[in-house]
Amino acid sequence: MTRNRPNTAAETVTAEHFAPWVEWRLERCRRGRSLVVAVNTITDEVVQVDPAEVVAGTPELHDGAFLAGDARPAVPSSIRRPGDGVVWWGADRFARRIHDGRLAPLFGRSGFVGQVVLAVVGLVGLLGLIGREPVQWRATPWEVPVIVVLGLVAMVVHESGHALLTVRHGRRVRAAGMVLHLGSPTFYVDSTDAVLLDRRQRMLQAAAGPWAEWLVTSIVVLVALVLPAGGAPAQVLQRFAVVNTIGILTNLLPFVRLDGSLLLGDLVREPDLAQRTRAVLRRGGADLRRDPALVAYAVADSAVAAVLLASSFWFWWLLFGDLVLLLWHAGPVGIAGLAVAAALATGRLHRVPAFAPTVRRCRFRMERGWRVRATLAFRSLPELAGCDEAALGVVAGRLRRVRPGERLPEAGHVFHRRSGLGAVPAGERSDRRLVFLPASVVAQAA
Repeated sequence: MTRNRPNTAAETVTAEHFAPWVEWRLERCRRGRSLVVAVNTITDEVVQVDPAEVVAGTPELHDGAFLAGDARPAVPSSIRRPGDGVVWWGADRFARRIHDGRLAPLFGRSGFVGQVVLAVVGLVGLLGLIGREPVQWRATPWEVPVIVVLGLVAMVVHESGHALLTVRHGRRVRAAGMVLHLGSPTFYVDSTDAVLLDRRQRMLQAAAGPWAEWLVTSIVVLVALVLPAGGAPAQVLQRFAVVNTIGILTNLLPFVRLDGSLLLGDLVREPDLAQRTRAVLRRGGADLRRDPALVAYAVADSAVAAVLLASSFWFWWLLFGDLVLLLWHAGPVGIAGLAVAAALATGRLHRVPAFAPTVRRCRFRMERGWRVRATLAFRSLPELAGCDEAALGVVAGRLRRVRPGERLPEAGHVFHRRSGLGAVPAGERSDRRLVFLPASVVAQAA
């Protein structure tokens, strides 16, 4: 890496440089280099910049509303409707509850020793399981749901490991949820706040996911060893254990923004390694000659990404090729099933024009009860007192529920069955389950 001189601007960065909604910390990197890590708690945007950029007030920081004097940003639509999947805003409270409750013994010395024993036994058992009989890579159609469910459980445990270490070190889990990734339901945890942990805590948080996933894999291995050899359940569990182990090892590779890359960045005291790699390639020219280590890392990163993409398709075909061929040869119905699966895999099913209106209508009808009650309550607002049925229909269609801890995207009104109506400013967090009506909708209906 390039030798950097000590950054004297780092000593002049204070809280007065930042907006009230920004959390930040000063990171000491290799060879005297300093790095400011800041999180905009409204937009969840993260920046890692040189302290001199904070002191100078660069346009990038002003555009992101990070600096003092910047206008308070509105909550973007990506935060109001994050992704195409299901979002759970109560993840932080749940993670703290299980961390302080039933899983508390796991964080003690005896609990850690038990984890290590389980991990070692699982490794020995996996070697014995592979030696007992060959791995049957091809999955029969009836095995596909079992494989998907097991993979989902492993992913939930993996992300829960990240979440538990995040709250253990005093930071917050912003959200959790489920999306479709490459055709499989995938669980995720938004632990943006983890970037504000210190170096040792970040390394533990990054390693917690693969470690927790390996513990679950070890339990699966032990169950497979107990089952009769050669039976279908034992073969399914064996295949899952082997594939999941490969996935864990892949996730520890120090490339393509996997957990291993986070560990590498903190290990070499370059937490913005991925960002610097992209920057040096984008600038090119003299920077390529001045920073050959970053260039070599970028080349290796691109090569690993290509290999992982190709191998993922290969593994998918090994596991699900028979099912794909079965559907393909089943005629129009099977081909239609493949088309739906492809739409699900890319997360585009809800955007297909033929499906979207039907989905919205069905969802509205299923939610009709609380929408009617809330609309009648909002009608008591002076602005809506004279609304006709059409205007009230607009109001009912724009209502949505707000979960505890969720930020309100804009100013508006809320309704709670016990507390009644109330006005709220933009960006405020709800402390209970509410029904939210934006002020813009009130103005439109009035």
